Amino acid sequence: MNTASGFSDPLVSDTPLPFDELCTRINDRIVTFLDATDVSDRVKNVQEQTRTSLRVIGEALEKYRLVLTM
Repeated sequence: MNTASGFSDPLVSDTPLPFDELCTRINDRIVTFLDATDVSDRVKNVQEQTRTSLRVIGEALEKYRLVLTM
């Protein structure tokens, strides 16, 4: 297990994952990072900036819809 991240496998491997599995893996890591409580002030600041960034992305996705044309 990678003790720095708490995960036993790398986020990206030599064998590409299906997109939905990769998104799930990324989400799991972000949630784990944001849920960490016994962390330094520096990590707390990064957690807060991450939450802010995720809110901005969420608002942009609500405001600007992707229109696919074929």
